[in-house]
Amino acid sequence: YLGAWVDRVSRMAQRDKNHPSVILWSLGNESGHGQNHEAAAAWLRRYDPSRPLHYEGAIRYDWSSDQGISDVTCPMYSPIAAIVEHTRTGRQRHPLIMCEYSHAMGNSNGTLAEYWDAIETTPGLQGGFIWEFRDHGLVQELPDGRRRWAYGGDFGDQPNDGNFVLDGMVWPDRRPKPAMFEHRQLAAPVRLHETAATRERGEVEIENRGDVRDLSWLRARFEVTADGEVVAQGDLPLPATGPGERAAATVPGWPDVTDDGREWLLTVVFETASQGPWAAAGHEVGWGQVVLRTGRAATAGLQPAAGEIALDADGRLTHQLLAAAPEISLWRAPTDNDRIGGFAERWERQGLNRLERRLRGTRRDGEATVVEAELRAGGGASIGLERTIRPIAGGVLVEERITIPDELDDIARVGVVLETVPGFEDATWSGRGPQESYPDRKRGARLGRWQSTVSDLATPYVRPQEHGGRADVTRLELRNAAGRTLRLSFDRPLQVSATHDRDADLAAATHDVDLRPCAETVVHLDVAHRGLGTASCGPDTLPEYLIRPGTYAWTWALEAFDADGAPIA
Repeated sequence: YLGAWVDRVSRMAQRDKNHPSVILWSLGNESGHGQNHEAAAAWLRRYDPSRPLHYEGAIRYDWSSDQGISDVTCPMYSPIAAIVEHTRTGRQRHPLIMCEYSHAMGNSNGTLAEYWDAIETTPGLQGGFIWEFRDHGLVQELPDGRRRWAYGGDFGDQPNDGNFVLDGMVWPDRRPKPAMFEHRQLAAPVRLHETAATRERGEVEIENRGDVRDLSWLRARFEVTADGEVVAQGDLPLPATGPGERAAATVPGWPDVTDDGREWLLTVVFETASQGPWAAAGHEVGWGQVVLRTGRAATAGLQPAAGEIALDADGRLTHQLLAAAPEISLWRAPTDNDRIGGFAERWERQGLNRLERRLRGTRRDGEATVVEAELRAGGGASIGLERTIRPIAGGVLVEERITIPDELDDIARVGVVLETVPGFEDATWSGRGPQESYPDRKRGARLGRWQSTVSDLATPYVRPQEHGGRADVTRLELRNAAGRTLRLSFDRPLQVSATHDRDADLAAATHDVDLRPCAETVVHLDVAHRGLGTASCGPDTLPEYLIRPGTYAWTWALEAFDADGAPIA
């Protein structure tokens, strides 16, 4: 195969030699290392000595190997700790550029930010390539006239890799997935930094992260908000900042940022200043945010009130706007990473999706009602639950306390799931947005107050799975067409989702077009949610994003109001 091998590589170089985007020549991918590679590399070096060579197969088993093929150390799906350690060995021979490192299959790309934290702070680490750009689903028309993105096996093809071809940062039609917004923020050409004078007079530092041009091709606009209300806004003149430089800028019309219990935020959005070959004027390329004052807990101002607490015979909380009572949830519809990484199989074996609730008893504690229960997982583990419910004006305050036993190490979530009656379609939330975000993939979602429909909060991954979550949410309001409002407030930021999909339905479906959204709104309120990681073809999430055994305690409130603001019992 020597002649064919060299012929293929030489034709590639002759074809692409005049493309300025080509910065390295590659000898291929995942095809071992032998004399044919050596010959192809020799031909390339003689033909085009201006470009370095890349080939992962030559360094796969020894990143410091004395080989003459690859001019970069280019490992595949290496953990963050491994690439950082390599730079400290004293044996690093080349810049380290990961040929693949974050697998964009389904709801994925967890810890992308942590990779870039390491790359930007560690000399010797130069970057890496996400696998991959686009999902490879094919349009398929079904007998009933529906169209779907088809993948392996959908054409009766055997063998196949199932949906393993759906591993892009954009869908098959090139609409960006939520992970693309994470990547855009991490790769933004400009960055905002807080200074010692930011809170007092609005002074910030602007960093030009480019290597070639100044910031004159960009413009910036700012907002100062207090609990989501705009206090000041306008254009922020960007200082003359050369490549790699930092410069101070002062936000005009800086308001008095008071410590009044509200969350004060400064948000600066960077946009293209004029029409370009790849984007229109006003295209967002990144943003920066400073928390000027932290707000009090969303539950802090709720007032106790006299009243009866509505419980059913099993001690479950009932309300006329709830179609399903709040229940503890420890399971999620498996992501591709969960399935391929083996976590979903373990959760199924442990029976986290089959919790049997046994009421131990209820008692009064002043105005509060305390409900004690045992949750028995299908695999046999026993989880203790204590729920204290207090009447407040317009609703109830619920204190949760749940103990996860040692045998349930590394579960999917710890939280509450409830369902509203049909019709609660309009959503407003305070937290990260506007797009989907998760504990280990939230750097690209900014804090604020956001609005959407529940239908639009969903993320339509081709193979259905856990989706639609928003990180660091402190309050969620759901409204129906009649103006009725269900308000959920939390004593700390939670991972929250509101969709028309139940977990069991997501887990059972194989294509997004198979889902039949329910009329009810399904709400998850998670005090802990497992990170996404990238284990479908790469490392799992980091230890800090795993859920360990122990006691979890948090407080949330449910309030209901009619269109005139009167409480609904």
